[in-house]
Amino acid sequence: MRFLNCAMPFLLLPILAQPALAQKQFEGRIVMQMGTGKEASGPTEMLIKGTRARMNMSAEGQMVSMIIDHEASKMTMIMPGARMYMVQPLPDMDDSGESSSNVTRTGRKDVVAGHQCEIILVKGEESGTAEVCGATDMGNFVMGGAPGRGKPPAWAQGLESFFPLRVTDEGGRTVLEVTEIEAKPIDAAVFAPPAGYRSMKIPGS
Repeated sequence: MRFLNCAMPFLLLPILAQPALAQKQFEGRIVMQMGTGKEASGPTEMLIKGTRARMNMSAEGQMVSMIIDHEASKMTMIMPGARMYMVQPLPDMDDSGESSSNVTRTGRKDVVAGHQCEIILVKGEESGTAEVCGATDMGNFVMGGAPGRGKPPAWAQGLESFFPLRVTDEGGRTVLEVTEIEAKPIDAAVFAPPAGYRSMKIPGS
């Protein structure tokens, strides 16, 4: 799906290891929508606590959860329909598929899901120019490669505290938009597979 090609570089922004930002990291629940028209996904829920995040989404009519744990350098896919889960190491991150990206701060601001965000333009050789509205008081988006493994995407360098709330592609289509933001404590238990689920080996391992 084309919208995933546009949105994924922004979902792969890692936490940058900067102690000064740790106390600003958002904890709570957000809901986002990805894609437009026939390519639109259902609402995706994300639960965030420290360096861990859990995404609950629907894939081909089945509910799937993805847990990212930076401290343990692993990600876990949970398949409730099969009562199974699969664990694999977090991948190294080099540049999210772009050989180079240029970031332009526009000086403009907007409000998304009741939260103020700063608008930047990200120009990539392969993906064209995207407009990103990101909150600067929520810490970093808790997805992507583990801290210290690889480097941040080229567009993310210099944006140590930037949480994308809306991404619009070169054609003006919104490919990612946060629709709900709820700051609240999250139970650590949600970042582990449920009891009774069976571990599944990674194909080819």
